[in-house]
Amino acid sequence: MTSLEDVELTEELPSLHRELPASIYGDPERYARELERVLRRQWLLAAPLAEVPERGGLAVVAARAPVLVTRDGEIVRAFHNVCTHRGSAVVSDRAAGDRLICPYHGWTYGLDGRVLALPGEKRFGDLDRGGCGLPEVAARVWSGLVWVNLAERPQPFDEWLGPWRTELERYRMDRQVVLGSRVDRLPLNWKASIDAFNETYHVGFVHPQSVGRLVHAKATRFRYGGLHSRGVIPVRQRLSEAEGRAGRGDGRQRHGKELLPEQAGDHCNYTLFPAVMLNLLATWGIVLRFEPLDVASTELRTWMLADPPRSERHEAALAAQWREFQKVLEEDLEALALVAVGLGSPAFRTIHLGGEEERLIRFHDAVEAALA
Repeated sequence: MTSLEDVELTEELPSLHRELPASIYGDPERYARELERVLRRQWLLAAPLAEVPERGGLAVVAARAPVLVTRDGEIVRAFHNVCTHRGSAVVSDRAAGDRLICPYHGWTYGLDGRVLALPGEKRFGDLDRGGCGLPEVAARVWSGLVWVNLAERPQPFDEWLGPWRTELERYRMDRQVVLGSRVDRLPLNWKASIDAFNETYHVGFVHPQSVGRLVHAKATRFRYGGLHSRGVIPVRQRLSEAEGRAGRGDGRQRHGKELLPEQAGDHCNYTLFPAVMLNLLATWGIVLRFEPLDVASTELRTWMLADPPRSERHEAALAAQWREFQKVLEEDLEALALVAVGLGSPAFRTIHLGGEEERLIRFHDAVEAALA
């Protein structure tokens, strides 16, 4: 899983079959171990930086842990969102200003997590205020997104991202703006939710009149590196160009970016293990964040990022793209409602994965390795 090798997916691809027990989606004990050994030891997306007040804090949830992201100009930190007095969340949503006040008893923290004040401090005797700061969480701002890691000794972010950092930075997402967002609750285990968006096998059946008319799903090319993967889905117009050029060659200057050929003209889907997907085109893209709610439900948070609109007409065109994406997402949600019904059947015991679901196999192998 450490190589970066393209694998062409064609009708002639040798058959590939992997069976997995259906219990990986519904076993509560396994879910608890996945929270501790997988999700809480990897880098997770907290939110776009633009959602964090320039001077203040933003409450998020990462792997079921309440997290507080603070920002003081260019300085971004993260903490466990738990008052060290009696355990209340310090911030419920957003907080502006340089003081974070717990609503339960008024303990006050700075943006650096230090205790600044507490009512009736003299009655606490020899309390060490310095040791009562908010417990810190590893944080990193990258590509305009805030990432956190709950591990006590987290893997360095750049090491975790590995060879994908240079490729993804070509999109210049740090210069993009958030043009839309939504939150959906999926009635599925977090892995089943990711599986639903990690393959193109379903496109011809779930999206025949929408995205299925725009891309050639069966021509998807896979690439792997470390724990992460990429699928390049050629748009149909690109297939009419010199065949085989898509996805090969050196970088090209386009839209003020040094994009790879596949980035410039095709749809690139990146899965960043364990719970983030980036569906990117040259000038805009969709970020998907999967947050488990319990063993059988997941919150899907979706953002549209785009290069800043150049005109009102351009802004209207981007708004139309966001509306079209949401139509496609609604098609997915309708299909996943049926999946949720089927997963509840006692007759569903085995998951069968084939060649067009190769990325799912890699994903589940990574989960198993982390659990082991």
